[in-house]
Amino acid sequence: MIIFSGVAFVADALPPNVREVVLWGPQINALEFLREGWFGSLFRAHYDIPYVIIFNLVLSFVGLSLVRQVGKDMGEE
Repeated sequence: MIIFSGVAFVADALPPNVREVVLWGPQINALEFLREGWFGSLFRAHYDIPYVIIFNLVLSFVGLSLVRQVGKDMGEE
């Protein structure tokens, strides 16, 4: 996942069609947001914070639902 997280590249350096696909990953969106805060206007950052928030909320809900289900299954034994 390190390769796809955006640590090794800046999204602005990618071709637009590749950038669209890469920005589907929430890690690169968060990292681009962090880079903009760190470097300011030295480069153009591409990110979508509502996407990251919604993605994380959905994954948290799924994870908590699975933990609850496992807890119920463990209680029956």
